[in-house]
Amino acid sequence: MIEWMLLLAYESNYYVSRGRSISIASSSHARIGLSLTEANSVNLPIIPNAELASQKFLGRGCYGVVSSAKWNGRDVAVKYPLDPSQDPSNVLGIADPMVHAKFRKEACLLITLNSPYVVKCFGFTDKANGVVMECQPQGSLRDLLEQHWQRGKALSCVAAHKIQKAVANGLVYLQAAQVAHCDLKTENILLDDVMSAKLGDFGCAVDLTKPIPIKHIVTPKCKAPESWQSGQYSTQSDVFGFAVTMLEMVSSRDPFYQAESSMVPLEKWVVAGNREPIPKKCPESTAKLIQWCWAQKPNDRPTPKQIVEYLDKNPLDEEPNSPSCCVIC
Repeated sequence: MIEWMLLLAYESNYYVSRGRSISIASSSHARIGLSLTEANSVNLPIIPNAELASQKFLGRGCYGVVSSAKWNGRDVAVKYPLDPSQDPSNVLGIADPMVHAKFRKEACLLITLNSPYVVKCFGFTDKANGVVMECQPQGSLRDLLEQHWQRGKALSCVAAHKIQKAVANGLVYLQAAQVAHCDLKTENILLDDVMSAKLGDFGCAVDLTKPIPIKHIVTPKCKAPESWQSGQYSTQSDVFGFAVTMLEMVSSRDPFYQAESSMVPLEKWVVAGNREPIPKKCPESTAKLIQWCWAQKPNDRPTPKQIVEYLDKNPLDEEPNSPSCCVIC
């Protein structure tokens, strides 16, 4: 199992390790590598399940389920590990021990991240290893896109630009923290009531100061060529995922449909330098940014800071003849 864990503290925040709270001076970083055994010894803030009122099942993934709840007067989301064979509505089911460990590691990381572009973690439940996080009531970017697709409507350029810039700012923050998300996709970009986007689901995230297993498992559609070839993950591989996310926003369909229709394995297709065609109605500035971000070589892609600067210089709402950014095909 992965022998790493990043604990980062920013701007006078606190992290808790081995039963003590440690204050970190402003603008300084603290880093601890944790094995699975050590991760289990970290004293995460514990939230009794009894304090989580009105829990309601929201959805299920490969490794867990998410429920909504009320905690201390606020709306929260609680992600529980779950064995795939169990009833998806059983939010207190017992999952595989390795899945429990994965969730605990994710909580150890999230509790120390402090950014308006990353979903905030409040703590760990006293039962079933649930991760308690701030609620993003509008769900994921994928949910939003599917709602638009079903109605035959497009996401406005203003909304698309706002989401893209928030995600890019999230990557700027993670780069400073020396963390790679490794699973950047529309399903993991979460939205609040005013459509402010935050990065969520850090179950695949890696500490860039430590070796990364070659067989690190992430979602294929957001996997960069170097990740397929040699198991290399970095901020620049997240930038590739950002390009795929933008493509999904402008194409109004799943990315890499051509690879699927050609029956060529996605790995070989991407490593060979193939990419999906960008819709002709896509705003020119967005098309150029997609092409820049999914360059074959990591060093040929922009840094997150360069992406933010590019978006600032190219506000989509000012582009002529571009009524929408998501193209309904």
